[in-house]
Amino acid sequence: MDFDGCKVIVTGGSSGIGLAVVDLFVERGAKVVSVGRSQEKLAAQADRLGAPLITHACDVGVQEEAEAMLEQSVARLGGLDILINNAGVGGVLKRVGELDPADWRATMAVNCDSVFWISRLALPHLIESKGCIVNTASLAGMAANHSFTTYNVSKHALIALTQCMALDYAADGVRVNCISPGYVATDLNRLAPPQLGEAFIERTPMGRAADPGEIAEAILFLASSKASYISGHNLVVDGAMMASAGLPNVPKIIAGLMKG
Repeated sequence: MDFDGCKVIVTGGSSGIGLAVVDLFVERGAKVVSVGRSQEKLAAQADRLGAPLITHACDVGVQEEAEAMLEQSVARLGGLDILINNAGVGGVLKRVGELDPADWRATMAVNCDSVFWISRLALPHLIESKGCIVNTASLAGMAANHSFTTYNVSKHALIALTQCMALDYAADGVRVNCISPGYVATDLNRLAPPQLGEAFIERTPMGRAADPGEIAEAILFLASSKASYISGHNLVVDGAMMASAGLPNVPKIIAGLMKG
């Protein structure tokens, strides 16, 4: 997939999946704005990738910062072909009755509101270029998890927003898709207790975490001309986790009982 000369913005671009996405776009000829909160991480990324990369430090969960970023980035790029809304936060582990409204608002601001704020300003430029948007959703946007209320709801909303934009802007030549990764071996996930990672991998039929580069390849596919007739789609990249109906591995349990 060749992106030579494409003008790209990637939010959450300085770590995890976003970092891998930026690397691939630059490798394949794009001019990229990487957006993140850490000036230190962005500086290291710029040193490593050089001239094709522009960096912008901001908190996309703050409307004024998100909107200023989009306008400044488009000006620096000289247009816009591809917008990757990848920035996200994990939220807090609480049930609805225990949630502080501030925690709810903070999660929604980054995971959903920022996509609205940025996309609404990006769309006129994308209509002009016949470009596309890819949003990073989650398996959490397709079902529920214990006490993941803020995260679950924000990602459900993001998938719905993706579908709404795809429908409304199809006639303008703009494609909008999202991707729902399973468990990914990011630096952030590696900070969690190892038992948590092991539990996720146990639930993944392929028996391993995804590498960020694998998710990045899927995002670039959706952004490429190879996906020219794909819009309004939520691409699940999860090692077959969502293929399960939720039952335990019955043959494995029976085999264990027979051995015993």
